[in-house]
Order: sequence, then structure tokens, then C-alpha cells
Amino acid sequence: MTLSEAFAQVLRERRVALGLTPAALADRAAVPVGTVEAIECGALSPTILMVDRLAAGLAMPTHELISLAEHVQDQAAAALKSRTVEPPGQASDTKQDRR
Repeated sequence: MTLSEAFAQVLRERRVALGLTPAALADRAAVPVGTVEAIECGALSPTILMVDRLAAGLAMPTHELISLAEHVQDQAAAALKSRTVEPPGQASDTKQDRR
């Protein structure tokens, strides 16, 4: 998961948690509604100015919004790493071990 994808997820989750529509967030952040929608669906990576405006629209510090996105990205990476499969012949439960 890229940081942009994580940011999109966090943005949508925070917006929904506040009971805001994309249009309401756009109004509060003074950005076009199409921009909010494009960021949330991953079609647009926000600039730092846009992140700052969206954070203000969500009534939270910019650094906190970025930190939440980084946390989501870290969790996704850890989940992916924990799902790695051992190469054939490396598993501890082989036919030789069962004898």
C-alpha cells in the first residue's frame, strides 16, 4: 500500500466518522468536491497544501492526519509481511518430519 492509498483510506474514514459528505468536507476545506472524491478513490495524490486544507476541514492537525496515514501504511506492510509463504521444502511439517 502506498502512502497515497493509505491517505485516501484515512481521509474517507475520518470524513465518514464526522458524518460529512464529500461535498461538506470540500466546503469546509475550501477545495473542489471533485478533488476530495478523486483523492478518496486514489485517482489523485494530494499535495502538501491539499493535505493541510483537508486536515483543517477535518478539524485536526496536519501532522496527525499524515501520521494516521503512515500508521495505516505500516499496518498494511506488516500484514503483507506476515502472509509470506515459505518456499517448498522449507516448512517444518514435511513428510520426513512425520515419520
